[in-house]
Amino acid sequence: MKRLALVLLVALAGCAEPQPYNYLTAFGTTLGPRTEAELAPVLAPELSAGQQWTYRRLDVKTRQEIERFSQTLSVDESGHWLVFLDVLSAQDPALVGSTVESYDPAHQVFTDARLSGMNESLRFPLAMGASWTFNYQLYRGKGLVVDVKQTATVRGWESVTVPAGRFRALRVEHEGHYSAHEGSSAMSGRIHETFWYAPAAQRAVVHEFQDSSLPAAWRDELTGQAVVAPTLEEIVPEPPSDVRE
Repeated sequence: MKRLALVLLVALAGCAEPQPYNYLTAFGTTLGPRTEAELAPVLAPELSAGQQWTYRRLDVKTRQEIERFSQTLSVDESGHWLVFLDVLSAQDPALVGSTVESYDPAHQVFTDARLSGMNESLRFPLAMGASWTFNYQLYRGKGLVVDVKQTATVRGWESVTVPAGRFRALRVEHEGHYSAHEGSSAMSGRIHETFWYAPAAQRAVVHEFQDSSLPAAWRDELTGQAVVAPTLEEIVPEPPSDVRE
């Protein structure tokens, strides 16, 4: 969620219309035959503490890596996970570092206290041809409000190759629009997102995002997955004993 908010905020600075880009040609995603198992709906994954996924973020047009980050499940709190989000490298050094985020496993998105409504990137069970519409508002500082409405459609199974390997994945496409206003200033734009959800990875192995007001688009690719043993103390140390309750 935080990443989407940053993209929408940057969009206030420009409105250049990008040229259409053929993602399939550029990255070699291919359609594949449907197996009997793939005709059944895909259920939500059963997650566990310590699961970790690492991604690289590419500029779609240049194919240059602009960021690398990992997400590690820590604690399940009433259906929402606490997740370590570690930015390992970035073109902007100020982005490098670790934070603890709240994660909604039912829709596989980060949550934000400034968000009203529901961001439903995925909706389980995922079935070919399924479609849903969702909307939400994001409230940022100094009175900036961003309204987002998107429609998601499950297009079908594809074979996707990423640094972590080759996966069978369900392609979920999002089309939508947003409007942002702050005082008397306002702008709007269109959003195109695609998720490739792979049951074997229990996550989207590819996520592409493009904002019509930005000349660039980015693509996250899974580079690896592991099981580690994180603890909150690694990022949020306990207070000194003399100030504990």
